[in-house]
Amino acid sequence: MGMREESTFDGLLSTIDRFLGIPQSNLNSAHAGAVATSNAANTFLNTHELDARDREHLSELAASLNAAVARLSQSVVNLKQDGALQADWARFAQRDLIRLKDEVLALREFLVENAKRLRLARWRIGWKLSDVDLRKLLEELRDEGAIGERTWVLFMSYLSRAGNSWRRALKDRTTAERLGFQAGSRTCGKSGG
Repeated sequence: MGMREESTFDGLLSTIDRFLGIPQSNLNSAHAGAVATSNAANTFLNTHELDARDREHLSELAASLNAAVARLSQSVVNLKQDGALQADWARFAQRDLIRLKDEVLALREFLVENAKRLRLARWRIGWKLSDVDLRKLLEELRDEGAIGERTWVLFMSYLSRAGNSWRRALKDRTTAERLGFQAGSRTCGKSGG
């Protein structure tokens, strides 16, 4: 699963469900799954435009999850040490894994309860519209097969009209919305999941 897919709403849920499906007895796999879940939650949080209430709640859940993953990581490290405390470290690790699963279940519950709103969160892109070479972008989209030949010709013809400024047109809210951009912002109108 690529970074773009992992950071979608459905990608995050899928990562959570994979983690929850790992048997409690398989501590190393559970640890790896917990790290992946934590990373996916943080990526979703940091790459999507969420309303203030969702951002705050998701930030709290992610912080609790990160702390639980850190505790489990320490227990897994301790468990790898030989010695008289091996059985105790194993119990601590199992206890930390149970607590971690509780954190992940709380995150999953929040995601499911707010699925409609969170699926609509917009994916952020780290460039400004004014910095985009639209001709080059359209040519790359055409070369990759992301847009058809007819669409490419229509866009290029529009851009070639005398006196037409695509930058000015993109700043017009109506044009920008038709193209899937938020006018004057750093965000692209792709759905977050």
